[in-house]
Amino acid sequence: MESAQIITNSIDLTVSSKRILIVEDDMTMEPLWAYILEKVDKRNAYEWVASEAEAERKIENSLLDGRQFDLVISDIFLSGTKTGIDLWRRFSDPLCGKIILMSAIAKIKFQNYLGYSATAPVYIQKPLDIHDCIETVYFMLHKKK
Repeated sequence: MESAQIITNSIDLTVSSKRILIVEDDMTMEPLWAYILEKVDKRNAYEWVASEAEAERKIENSLLDGRQFDLVISDIFLSGTKTGIDLWRRFSDPLCGKIILMSAIAKIKFQNYLGYSATAPVYIQKPLDIHDCIETVYFMLHKKK
């Protein structure tokens, strides 16, 4: 049985704010990601879901209503039967590749699994390094589509 808790950050949504979806079933990570996103830009607004299925629904709805997420950050191994890699494969094109995957698996194993490709997603290895996360999120939010 899948259960997803949604947390919506209550930051003012101004024209220049960015919408970020975090897909992570470990709720203890929420304060860390809130800190990282605030360091990137205090105006960032994020939503938190725990499964790939809930993330799919959120992304599909955002694409339909014209308010797509500026960035999706997803753990690879999630609650439910699908993974963050499934999410990336399905939505990489509509989101212009603005997806970051994270996991505790070694980066080289991740690269070997997906192969070395220009289309491979950005990967962050756990345990998270706060400074690397801030730099990566900033880069992903400001790179051209």
